[in-house]
Order: sequence, then C-alpha cells, then structure tokens
Amino acid sequence: SDQHIIASNTEPSSVYVLSVYGPTSQLAHNVEYVTTRTIAKLILQVEKFGFFRFEDFRKAQLKYIFRLITMLLHILLVVCCTLSSNFYKNNFDSKKDITSSQINATSTQNSVSSSQLDNSFGQSQSNKSNSDITFYIKNEVIENPSCSQSSPCKTINHILSFSPPSGFNKGVDNVIINLQSNTYDQDSIKLNSGTILSNILTVQSNGYTPSSSSSTKQSIITSSNSQSLFSIANNGHLKLYGLHFDNLLSDSTNPLIYLISQSSDLVNPQVIIRDCAFEQSAPITYQVTHPLIRIQGGKLTIENTLIRNYEFKNGGKVIQLDSQTEKQYLIDVINTEFRNIAQDVGSVQGGAVISGNIDSINPLRIRDKTLFNNITSTGQGGCIYLSGWEGTIELSKVTFIQCKGMNGGSIYLYLEGGSSITIEECEFKGCESIGNNKDYGGAIFM
Repeated sequence: SDQHIIASNTEPSSVYVLSVYGPTSQLAHNVEYVTTRTIAKLILQVEKFGFFRFEDFRKAQLKYIFRLITMLLHILLVVCCTLSSNFYKNNFDSKKDITSSQINATSTQNSVSSSQLDNSFGQSQSNKSNSDITFYIKNEVIENPSCSQSSPCKTINHILSFSPPSGFNKGVDNVIINLQSNTYDQDSIKLNSGTILSNILTVQSNGYTPSSSSSTKQSIITSSNSQSLFSIANNGHLKLYGLHFDNLLSDSTNPLIYLISQSSDLVNPQVIIRDCAFEQSAPITYQVTHPLIRIQGGKLTIENTLIRNYEFKNGGKVIQLDSQTEKQYLIDVINTEFRNIAQDVGSVQGGAVISGNIDSINPLRIRDKTLFNNITSTGQGGCIYLSGWEGTIELSKVTFIQCKGMNGGSIYLYLEGGSSITIEECEFKGCESIGNNKDYGGAIFM
C-alpha cells in the first residue's frame, strides 16, 4: 500500500506529497520512510535559503522526480536486504554446523563411555534385550575377569560362576556367549535354578546370522570328554545357534546334551538347537555308544540343522526318549537333515535317529522339509522307533530316502491306549525292511 510523507513549511503553498510504493520488506520500508522524510526536509531547507521554489516546477514533473528517486531507493534497498539476509543465513548455518559437530563429538564420547562400560562386564548386542549381557569365549586364553570381546574367557563355566550384575534379572534375562574360535575346554555345563549367574543361556558362534549358510560355525570339540557337555534341569533354558558339535568318548554312556525334568511342567527344561551341525569326530574308526541328545521331560526344538556321518552301536543314537508318566515333553524337528547314520544294535530296539517311549500325550512333531537320507539300523525301525501309551506323532512334509531297518525300513511304531498318528504329505523312496523280515514294512511297520 502507498505511504505518504508530508513536508510542510509555514506557507500553505509549500506542501509536497511524496508517494512511496510499499517495499516487500519491513526493513526496506523503515529505511525508505526515514530517507523520504530526509528528502522532504532537504526540500524545505533549499526553499528556505531562497535558491528557488519547488512549486515553480510543474506538479507532474515533481511527481515523476520523486517516483524516480523512490524507484532507485527500492532497488538499492532490495540489494542491501538480500546481501544482509545471505550474510545472516551463512552465519547461522556456520554456527549450526559447529553445533552439529559438537553434538557428534559428544555422541562419540558417549559411545566410547558405553563401550568402556560394556567391557567391564561383557558387552551389549543389538539383537538382545537391554538387560541381557554378552560374553566372549576363545581357545587358549586365560580366564579374564571381564570376558569381553577384547578380553575373552576360556570356559563357559567360568562365566556362569559370576554373580549377577546390578540390573540383571535372573530367571528372566538372558546370558549370551559368543565363541570367537573353536574350543576344546567346555565340559559338564549345568543349567538349573542353582546356576549362579543365570539359568537362561544362549551359546552361539561370534557373528552368527540366522539361517545364513555363509556364517562360520565354531566347534565345541568334546571327543576327549566322558561327561555330558550340557545338562539342563528344571527351569534351565539353553539355546545353541550356529555351532558345530561332534561326540563324547566313544565308550561313554552319557549323552552329549541331557534334558532332565523334575516336574510335570511341559516348558521346563527347554533346549533350542538352530542352524547347527553335528558330525562324528574324524576319522570315523570307532562306533559311538551314547546318544547325542537324551530327553527326560521338557521341550526340545531342532531347526535348520544338519546331523550326519555317525556310526552308533548298543545304546547309540541321535535322540533318546525316556518317558515317565509324570514328566511330559514336546519334541519339534523342523527343516532338519539327517544323513549317513548307521546303527548296530543287534535285532532289538532300533531307531538310529529317534528311539524310545512316548507316554502321557507327549507330542513328537517332525515337519517342514525334514530329510532322512541313508539311515540304517539293524534293529526295528531304521530311522524312528517308538512305543508307548497315549502318544501323539505328527509327520508333515518329511522325506525318507534309502532308509533300512528290520520291521520298518523307516519307522517302527508300537503304540496303544488312544495314541494319535498323523502322516501328511510325506515321501518314502528306496526304503526297505531287512533281515529275516523283509516283508514287514518297507517304509512303516505299525
């Protein structure tokens, strides 16, 4: 909008109106207002000393002169405002950059402090709860007090002997142990309510990525041991991720992994084996006489795991089921491969992979692309032997290839008392019953 500045002397004839066209900036408007007033005053002073009277000019000429001056002022003020705005903007951005740099520097300092704090008692991990604690194991090192990534410990038992740190909720929070190398020093690890640090434990290869075939599987080598590697009782929970296992001494009768339930609670104890590999220690010049896993109540889950190249005799097998009516269990085998496993047990109870009794509505599930390939037993049931009362068996999308056993090349079942058996979308290829009972179930004997 137009602004009007009126300059007047004592004579009515000396009244001049300067029409100012409003600028786009309030700053420019203020400067222009002051400048126009100054010009009006200058006109009065010139007229006062009698040089000439501006009223002698034609009104139109005077109007155009002042409009020209106003236009020039507009141009000058716009340039000045633009330069001033750029100056302040650049100055502000510079200060902002300094502030961001200071913030980043502070953040880096905080990260260092956090790292130092973690190193004092394990280290944090991105895929865990805030209260979980992480430790590291490496072969041929001393038992360091922190067991951090830069100062790893030697044994899992050393870590489990620690007192729980402040803020760690035993029985709820998880202890995560990363293996930085193969290890020969793990033996007789017990998880239960009496374990000092925690009864909930995850052991995994350092850098473990779920379902990744490129991740390195660190080995827990136990072929010189006679005692069970892990014993999990009552409320003990164990997770094994991305690891490689072998076996105990060939003549040991203890299982490599032992689940022992002391109550009828289905969820205790619990073991999850995922993305692991089990393979008999090389060279295979002897037969293993113990089961790899023995379960006496609780829950066992095996997923995306390879178990191969074992030769068993007598009581040797992959999974042994010891059922008692007051101790329930659940076994779930998912997308797992059993390959090249042989069992020599004479002509009695076979089952080179799974063998035992199921009772008290204890479910056994084998599903989702699980494969049994080249499994042989001289006993009843090449891959699976099950007997019992009120058991539940579910087989879904399972393949059996070249499996051999007496009375059931793949499976032998002797179940009573309302047991439930479901076989869905399964495939049997080249399986046969051997010995004197070749006509007794090339695939399944029930």
